[in-house]
Amino acid sequence: MPTLEDLSSRVQDLRQRSEDLWFLAPEQSSQTIQQARLAQKAFRLLKKEVVANIKEIRSSFTASKARVGSPTIGRVLADVFLGSKAVGSMNADERERIRSRQIRTLRPYEELSRAIDDALLGLDRLKIVLERRIHGLE
Repeated sequence: MPTLEDLSSRVQDLRQRSEDLWFLAPEQSSQTIQQARLAQKAFRLLKKEVVANIKEIRSSFTASKARVGSPTIGRVLADVFLGSKAVGSMNADERERIRSRQIRTLRPYEELSRAIDDALLGLDRLKIVLERRIHGLE
């Protein structure tokens, strides 16, 4: 699984290269469109990696939440001495802490996913402008 830093660095590099496409000479419009399409393919592949990481993280947190409250010697003793209501409350608190950690862990990946979506939209806009330029509509 690629690290968040690696994915973020790759997104920044691709964004910079795709933003540079806006400043190419008008006579290079058809080449620029091809470069924009290639950049979009690279962004889509990167997005697949980000989504795979998100799924893996969610899966691990789901497994953690499922283990909360599972019968162990400690849980049984806590149930006997503290009562099932107190143990249930402790389990709910633990699940909430896990959910909170999951949200904090996923936030940067979701922001990265949104950044990729924004870059894809920017490339679509660029292609439209270039297509109009090629066909003399601008």
